Amino acid sequence: MDSALPCPLYKLQHHCP
Repeated sequence: MDSALPCPLYKLQHHCP
């Protein structure tokens, strides 16, 4: 979803495309 923006750590734990 947030592929345009860098994936933060908290989001990495969940899912980072």
